[in-house]
Parts: sequence; C-alpha cells; structure tokens
Amino acid sequence: MMWDASTGAQLRSVSEAHADCIYSIAYSHDGALLASGSYDMTIRLWNTHTGQPIGDPLRGHGGGVRCVAFSSQGDKLVSGSDDRTIRIWDVESRTSIAVLEGHTGYVLSVTFSPNGAYAVSGSADTMIRVWNAPTSSSAHDIQQSRSLNWKIDKDGWVRDSRDHLLFWVPPDLRGALLMPQNTMLISRQGKAELELTNAKIGNEWEACYRPL
Repeated sequence: MMWDASTGAQLRSVSEAHADCIYSIAYSHDGALLASGSYDMTIRLWNTHTGQPIGDPLRGHGGGVRCVAFSSQGDKLVSGSDDRTIRIWDVESRTSIAVLEGHTGYVLSVTFSPNGAYAVSGSADTMIRVWNAPTSSSAHDIQQSRSLNWKIDKDGWVRDSRDHLLFWVPPDLRGALLMPQNTMLISRQGKAELELTNAKIGNEWEACYRPL
C-alpha cells in the first residue's frame, strides 16, 4: 500500500506483489520508482505514479531479499539477502551487474555512498563492509579481471578465478577477511587481509621448501 504522509490517506494498493512476505521497500531519489525485496527471493520495481510493476521480477538471490536501496543517481539498485550476498543491479536494463560475497551471516542492511561509487552492507555477522560499486559499463571489465581475484568457500578454502584451491583460512579469521572488492571493513574484531603478491601458492608452492 502507498500512503500520503501528510494526510494519512491511502493512495494505492497492490495485490499479489510477491509470492511471499515483503522484507524491504525503497524509493528512488526522484520518487518515480519503488523497489521491493521479498522472502520469495525476488525484487520488483514499481512505477509510483501508476502503481504498476515494471517488467519481470529481478531474480538471482538464493535466499530472501532483506534490504534494497537505490543510488542517488537512480541508475543502480543494491540488494542484500539471506544467501549472504550483495547484488548490484542496473535499473534501466534490470540486470545484475555484480555479486559481492564476503559476509558470513544474513545481509540486513545496504546503502550507497552519495556519489554511487561505493555500496555499504551490514550483516548479522556483526561486520560492515564497503564495496566498489561498478557501473553497467564497467561490469564487463570486472568479469575480465577475475584472474586477479579470489573467493572463499564456506569451509574456508580460498579459490582463484579458475576455481583452483589455493590455501585454507582458519575459522576465526574468515568473518573479518577483507575481500578483493572491499575497500573497507568495520568490525569489533578488526580485519584480516591477504597479501598474495609474493605468495608461493598453486604450482609455486615448491618454492617454499629447500632440498636437504
């Protein structure tokens, strides 16, 4: 339902907006669009003047969508989910342009920096993470540069962009681990950062040892 904040009058009502409960709603800064995130794992965009949905639901999350927020420019949408990921969407094309992984708990809150260059997420894991927020034009460049990136599995194994196992991170360090696309991590426990410039991993692991 949409209400007039000054009078309390109901303006519009939309039935069957989602297949399950709605966790979060957010206005675009110009008031023309509304985004809704649901336990049904989808996001919907709405025309606030007509009350009608815009296109099909945005799909990609593997859990309920707990939070959504528009960039101040209105060209991007960020969402956080029970699947512990953050997604950034291009509003015009309604496509996902980035999937950000690093939280070990549900993502409860998301927002953009005023200039739209960064996304910020807060999680049940007690961490606040600041991420680089790509534009739709730079999303291709991010995909092409994944050889420089790594990801960590739930069991603590770090893999490179080709899915090769590199090394294992102890449980007490995983939650505070600074991820490749993080620019900052705020935590009571501090942060853990991987310096891989001179690391002897993969096929170079033998260089760690000298023959007797």
